[in-house]
Amino acid sequence: VLPDKHWVREGNNIKTIKKINVLDLIVGTDIEIEIPTGKKFTLKIKKGTKLNTVLSIPGHGIPDINTNKCGDILVKLEAEVPIITDENLLNKLADLRKEI
Repeated sequence: VLPDKHWVREGNNIKTIKKINVLDLIVGTDIEIEIPTGKKFTLKIKKGTKLNTVLSIPGHGIPDINTNKCGDILVKLEAEVPIITDENLLNKLADLRKEI
């Protein structure tokens, strides 16, 4: 397997990091992942997902040379904080924070 800036091989698993909006971790969303073979998967991010959660796509990693069983695709979720310049929206978020 050739080196890739988005994917790292670990045994028979292939790992990547996906940055998503921190609000998507709070309220939940679906994200699309394209694996190195070009196949696309939709992963469900449940509401309240914690930072650095690792999601798995079983059986789509590297085949084992002895058993031919494939490893997994592992997707680590990292949060991106949006840059919000609208004061009205920032105030709404501040008010919402008080309610949580």
